[in-house]
Amino acid sequence: MAVDGFDQDGLLDVFPGGGCDPLWIAVMRVNQERLDEDIKKMVRTMRWKYFFKGIPEEEYEKVEDYVHFDSKEAVLQSRNLSEVRAFLQKKMR
Repeated sequence: MAVDGFDQDGLLDVFPGGGCDPLWIAVMRVNQERLDEDIKKMVRTMRWKYFFKGIPEEEYEKVEDYVHFDSKEAVLQSRNLSEVRAFLQKKMR
């Protein structure tokens, strides 16, 4: 998935020496606790602003994108699809 505004410099901090070519794959760790916490914070800050209309779905999506695509949560970076596949299969076992 191509992500606009992805923090490539942050990814290079996690994987020094790895270049971000036009085609590369990053496997990201999903941190559900952090996602839940950030959604609660967003709801607290927007509760009164959207009290009658409800919080727009886009606000939830912004928080999810921020958490899911945090470069610090990357566990693998590669241009080789076979390497990524082998890594994911190993983790699933």
